[in-house]
Amino acid sequence: MIAFDRHRAASWGLLPLGLLCAAALGACAPSMPVPSANDATMATKRYPGVTVEELTAGRTTYVSRCSRCHNLFRPSERSPEAWPAIVLDMGARAKLSPEETTAVERYVVTMSERHWDR
Repeated sequence: MIAFDRHRAASWGLLPLGLLCAAALGACAPSMPVPSANDATMATKRYPGVTVEELTAGRTTYVSRCSRCHNLFRPSERSPEAWPAIVLDMGARAKLSPEETTAVERYVVTMSERHWDR
């Protein structure tokens, strides 16, 4: 005879909810542009020495931290000139470190320039 473990059964009941929450949070990330080597090259005009890894870290922080409190704006929804003040204000509210704030700013400004420079 197989014993029934109601605690294990209850935890399995939470699995679909957990998967749904993970999918909902992950849904924000794909809509945000992923920085490329070309973006990093373009960004060095404004931010000498910036790397695609730094831009990617900025994207990761933007998606994971900023979406905790509000829906994310696509970088193209604001001008490159508008983003630094927004990131400075919101970064302080989100208690981002100076490094995180810099990485987010560089990401959103660079990705915004991709759109606004057309």
